[in-house]
Amino acid sequence: MIQFGTNPIAWANDDDQTIGADIPTLRILDEAGRQIGFDGIENGHRWPDEPEALRALLGHYGLKFISGWYSTELLVRSVEDEIAAAQAHIAKLRHNGCKVMIVCETSKRDPRRGQASERPSPPDRGGNGGFWREVGGLCSPPFFARPDAGLPPPHGHHRRVLRGY
Repeated sequence: MIQFGTNPIAWANDDDQTIGADIPTLRILDEAGRQIGFDGIENGHRWPDEPEALRALLGHYGLKFISGWYSTELLVRSVEDEIAAAQAHIAKLRHNGCKVMIVCETSKRDPRRGQASERPSPPDRGGNGGFWREVGGLCSPPFFARPDAGLPPPHGHHRRVLRGY
């Protein structure tokens, strides 16, 4: 069976929260679930962070939590530090039965402009090859098999997104 999901950015933006600020949260959920008939919805800044509260809220509108964007900062912290930083997000995804974790490298991003504040360059972890081996390990199937590590990232293209295959 094919299921269809949406992202709350169709109604309100997470980066510039003034866009769509006039649209009530419950209207977004009602339109997505009851009126349009989507099966699920991605994470948004208006949803509860607590995993069960999120499940209950979305379920009231016939929606499932299908995934949520996670911004890595691998240019400024290690893979192990990144794993530790992601634990609450991973717990929310797993609790809600998500099958993928959307991951994007956003180090050195200026949130006021929505773009990199300087040209990103990999840190010297044994030469740039060391950095890419470390990041490649982050996106590998053995990494995602670790109980603390996360979920497989989805396949597909997105500008500036780190994907594992």
